[in-house]
Amino acid sequence: MYIYRLTHWMALCLFLHTYAAIAEPPVAPSKQTAPSAPPPGRATASPALIQTLVREAVATHPSARASLQRTEAARAATRSVRLWEDPMVGFGYMAAERDMQQDDGDLTAMAEQTLPRPTLFRAEKRKAEAEFMARAASVRLTTNELALAVAQASVELALADEIIRLQDENLGWLRTNVRVAEDRAKNPDATASEALRLQSEHAVQEQTVAAARRMRAQLARRLNILLGRPLTAPSATLSLPASVPALPSLQAVEAQLQVVNPQLASMRHMAEGAAAEVDVAKAKTGPVFTAGVESNTFSGAGAIAPASGPDQRSTSMTIKMSVPWFNSSANRAEIRKAERLRQAAQSDVEAEARRLLAALTEQLTEAENNRRQAAAYTTDVLPRTELASSLTADAWISSRATVTDVIDTRRTYLDALQTRARLIAARHIAYYNFHATLGDLAPNIALVPASQRDTSSPDSQPQDAPIRRSGPGTAPSPGKGPSAAPAKVKGNTSSLSQKGKTS
Repeated sequence: MYIYRLTHWMALCLFLHTYAAIAEPPVAPSKQTAPSAPPPGRATASPALIQTLVREAVATHPSARASLQRTEAARAATRSVRLWEDPMVGFGYMAAERDMQQDDGDLTAMAEQTLPRPTLFRAEKRKAEAEFMARAASVRLTTNELALAVAQASVELALADEIIRLQDENLGWLRTNVRVAEDRAKNPDATASEALRLQSEHAVQEQTVAAARRMRAQLARRLNILLGRPLTAPSATLSLPASVPALPSLQAVEAQLQVVNPQLASMRHMAEGAAAEVDVAKAKTGPVFTAGVESNTFSGAGAIAPASGPDQRSTSMTIKMSVPWFNSSANRAEIRKAERLRQAAQSDVEAEARRLLAALTEQLTEAENNRRQAAAYTTDVLPRTELASSLTADAWISSRATVTDVIDTRRTYLDALQTRARLIAARHIAYYNFHATLGDLAPNIALVPASQRDTSSPDSQPQDAPIRRSGPGTAPSPGKGPSAAPAKVKGNTSSLSQKGKTS
């Protein structure tokens, strides 16, 4: 009995010493007055870093270039609207008896010019300019969507790194307890089942960590694809920012939505183009006037009088006018069609504004739910689960609890840590989602067509394209989970941890 108690207290001392060495952070030297720089390869997924990545993605992604090229095509279309039509010229020869040719002339030269229609020209010009402005707004829409994708990928990568860090710490805890269980198994009165149980749990956790690392590599490759980097390009180990900027109230952004959202701006310009199409249809109902001149000459005058050239016989001027009244019913139908399309475009703008406002409401609610749940986990859940895990481990050392109890309480603590990390990541995603829906996530980027870039200068490379911020650098929100359940980050991050299978 004395040997058993001595072995028991020695195992308890070994466990407490090892646990303290793992749990206590290293004490900084007393001479250190400033925090040291972060180690190479580590970074925080802050809004500043994400904006840098967005700048790189916009400068290299094909969708941004395609949107810019469509905008340049629409700009060229505004210059293609013509006021004057091309003139028509013609030449004719009359095959007839020589007397008739001599009287009327055998050669005919003619020219016709359609007179300009200023009303139609102005309407088509407005339509082309509205389409150009819609395309210009679509550039902002494309960069906004690309910024959201980059922000989501960065936050999910930071969450993956955080999950791996937590699981690595749990793996170290398991190694320590495996050694403690092996020492306890040396007691003649003890069994090897506890050590075997912890060893099997350690093996499961090793596979969980390996799967998390593979998932992290997949997320890193996805971010590299967005940024136009090689698939195997190394990426820094990211961490989630501790704080999330507060979101404004819905009343504060309701008016701003109408101003800054690129989707609404593009649709409003398309509605203006539809209104110009009504004027085009009305202008086409008017008559078309054409002025012409025709000259007849006799080519055989030189044979009769060698000293003279071709003899002009007559010159006539003409004015032609189309008669559109025969198609008045068709013209009225075309005007009604254009008018209905204009009304439909205006209704689409109003419907999209309501949809975006509803989305902002949903995202604000989700962000608030995630904030409150993360705060509850930080102040209530985590301290209690950590204390329960520690007390259960002490009770196991004293043979008052089973190893299954130790593993279960440790799993609960690890699940609480991972859930809090997911909630924090979901808050960041909700923040970015909100501003992406609002339309001010991506900065206004002055893109330069590839044909106009000076590739000889390093300052003109795509990654150096200047950007100007038009609003806070933030992005969209993902999850739709109810407030009672922990929100999950949009994406494939659910497999980063397997609840109930980690200890």
